[in-house]
Amino acid sequence: MAHAPAADTGPERSNGLVTLAIALGGLGLLSGVAALFVALRRTPSPARATAADDRAHTSA
Repeated sequence: MAHAPAADTGPERSNGLVTLAIALGGLGLLSGVAALFVALRRTPSPARATAADDRAHTSA
């Protein structure tokens, strides 16, 4: 009979842990996407550079 309260608090605690894990995973995913976006914005793309060169050569 001593283990009855622990059985009552088990599902609520696991639900909280699952919610916490999903929230942390979502934050990690969003920060990863944001970091990737910033990295891509800062580094000049070779494809963009060649496209600009092509436009410069064709317009001249």
